[in-house]
Amino acid sequence: RLVHEVTDEEVEEEVQRMRKRDADLVPLDEPVGEDDFVIIDLQRLDDATATPVIGRKEEDVSLFLDDPQLKPDLRKAILNKKVGDTFRVDMGHDAEHHHHDDEPHSELLELPGKGEAHAHHTHAYEVTIKEAKRRELPELDEEFIKNLTQGKAENEESLRAEIRKELGRSWKQSAREFLDQNITERMLELHDVPVPGSLAEVYLDSFIQDIKQRNKGKIPEGFDEQAFRNANRQEAEQQARWM
Repeated sequence: RLVHEVTDEEVEEEVQRMRKRDADLVPLDEPVGEDDFVIIDLQRLDDATATPVIGRKEEDVSLFLDDPQLKPDLRKAILNKKVGDTFRVDMGHDAEHHHHDDEPHSELLELPGKGEAHAHHTHAYEVTIKEAKRRELPELDEEFIKNLTQGKAENEESLRAEIRKELGRSWKQSAREFLDQNITERMLELHDVPVPGSLAEVYLDSFIQDIKQRNKGKIPEGFDEQAFRNANRQEAEQQARWM
């Protein structure tokens, strides 16, 4: 059984997360820092001519630079800039990247499991910083703590104790789920459950359908469906076994 002792560092991280969540945003008249908030306009540029691409401008995009999903290329480009600055940034994208009108700002975020190491090509953008703000963190006083915990804690010491207790519960739940998953996977290893080809195809069809939904109901241009099915068949069979 997995046992995890909640550390002081984990408690401190949660305290700071709570303070950030309830922070006020105050206008910034100095270079943007790594934890700051910005509102930007983002204009896609033609890769060959560096001229603006009509219909590919996103306005008033709100971003926190410490968002872990924000593309590193964009974060690095914005860092240390000021309100009114306009600059070019080249952002890497993986081979499956497509622009989706129903997924605003999708080009600015890293997909889970993707990253710079998986980038296959880049696109150029012109970025203008329209607003910049900095978090003003609330003090850990009695009023803030009472409101935050709905009266369960009244001071910093009791707040940290409450956080430690909740983190402990969360770790125990995660450990139980991890153990259940390992048992199931081990059972599947010991008892190889055959998956009918037709059932695997059902899952592959759902993967294809998801791609269509993210591309205005169409298969992206140049998309090799058969190669995609071959590459994802094992994942489809694995999901089918979990039914």
